[in-house]
Amino acid sequence: MDPPAPATPVVNKAVKKAPKKAVKAVRKAAPLEVVTQDTGAAAPARRRVRKARQQPWVEPLGTGTPATHPVKAKLSSMLYHLPGMAFYDRTRPDRCYVDGEAAEADGFIRAKR
Repeated sequence: MDPPAPATPVVNKAVKKAPKKAVKAVRKAAPLEVVTQDTGAAAPARRRVRKARQQPWVEPLGTGTPATHPVKAKLSSMLYHLPGMAFYDRTRPDRCYVDGEAAEADGFIRAKR
């Protein structure tokens, strides 16, 4: 007869995450310090800070745009319209941008009128 297979331990997910949460709490509470060997003085350690990736566009408000993102862009034509252009008022945007440069960086082309 074969020996029984060892049972795999069942670990609660909350228990797995507990050490990570404790480490994060300690890091937030006290800044890291690195003691240099030559002088023995404490120097602050460098930490990588992740910047939140900001989306260059926002969803439209119905047929209008938010005051902070006045540029209207259409995905079907890949054109963007600036305030004051001929068809700006008629355009129902799929995306709204801060300026034309942000729309162009996202692949849109300025409308001719």
